[in-house]
Amino acid sequence: MSSAHQFRIRRFENLGAPDLTKFKVHLIDESFSQTHALQFADIIGDGHKDLITGKRFYAHNGHDPADENAVVMYWIEVKRCQDVPPTFTLHETVAGRDTGIGTQFLVKNITDNGLLDTVLSNKKGVNVLIQRRQRNKPKTAPPKPPASSRAVDLNVE
Repeated sequence: MSSAHQFRIRRFENLGAPDLTKFKVHLIDESFSQTHALQFADIIGDGHKDLITGKRFYAHNGHDPADENAVVMYWIEVKRCQDVPPTFTLHETVAGRDTGIGTQFLVKNITDNGLLDTVLSNKKGVNVLIQRRQRNKPKTAPPKPPASSRAVDLNVE
């Protein structure tokens, strides 16, 4: 669960009540604030769904925690094993460093290359983050695109 006005991403564990009313809250991460939207999709194509979210840029015009902090975007790898709680590993979406997330976004293969891309709009404009993979190359930050173009690589390897 995202937290639109706080630092927190949480998950709820069903404790098995017959009427589904008992849950335990677990913290996933609290390193950034204003996660207004969250998607659940297999971002790396391993057959397991991941969480995708990020900080919304200046969500309520100076009235939320850490409004001045940089906008960020992450995909959170979820690993599940039988009889143990799931683990969550944050991976920064480098192309999202200056976009963040708005109140809604789409994660879908829009380029027909078999990889999921991200389309979002927020106070910084409309952004299309195209996922491309490069094998056996060192990870480097992509060059900043010209102001007229916002299609960039997700840099998922």
